[in-house]
Amino acid sequence: VRVTALAMLSLWAHDPKILKIWEDSAQFDEHEVVRLVAVSLMAAFLKDKPDILPILKDRAQSDEAVVVRTFAIKELSGAWKEDPEIQAFLQGL
Repeated sequence: VRVTALAMLSLWAHDPKILKIWEDSAQFDEHEVVRLVAVSLMAAFLKDKPDILPILKDRAQSDEAVVVRTFAIKELSGAWKEDPEIQAFLQGL
């Protein structure tokens, strides 16, 4: 149910309240699938927002689930592949 609710919020993705909901879900939800979906939605809909990069870096480094960390790393290495700072971050993982 939470996954579907998060996905439905993509209709209002550019509302700052949605970012907060997705961020909280990505960081604090007890289920890795919910965290994965939240990270995925932020990466898909809000990639251009400066607030997304620290969240993705945190999930790439700190999430307890390998699948969430791997997805965050994939997004960072794709969307920010030209950014030397991100490349250095990824090499340090």
